Amino acid sequence: MTTTDPKTSLLGQLHLITDWLNDITLEATWTAPQGEKWTIEQEFAHLLKSTYGIVQLFGEPARAGWRPTDRPSRSYDQVVTEYKAALPLLPPGTNPVPPGDPKLLTQQRAAWQQTVADVEATLQGVTPDELTGNTVWKHPLIGPLTGLEMIFFSDYHTGHHLASLQRKQQSAG
Repeated sequence: MTTTDPKTSLLGQLHLITDWLNDITLEATWTAPQGEKWTIEQEFAHLLKSTYGIVQLFGEPARAGWRPTDRPSRSYDQVVTEYKAALPLLPPGTNPVPPGDPKLLTQQRAAWQQTVADVEATLQGVTPDELTGNTVWKHPLIGPLTGLEMIFFSDYHTGHHLASLQRKQQSAG
């Protein structure tokens, strides 16, 4: 797999979120209670924030914090397997329901569109050698990630949350 494919895959996942956000029935379930779990709005806010993290990690001035890696990048499957294995080790209450007033769906749609445009522009400027040759972030569960591993993780993370958001929308609707 070339390093172009992971970027394309991630952008495809981001566009699936865009399509989901444009579902006309979403407004009715946007802030519907989900028991002890995040509402759709709260979970989407998490996804929006983490997706914007790609812009922050791959853009300037964050590149100054990149460090050359001393190992080859893990595969998509390795990143996902390690992440899934580490998730049960999180202490209870690690992801509490975030405080604050919900944001309107129209506001979040606009923020998402801008974020996706920023991710697309930022990733265009990252070369394959930069993706595989640098550690760009230390994930709290699976440790240091190369640029390529960060793309893999973001791809998985986006798909995971899309499935969760769709389940919540169906059960609340």
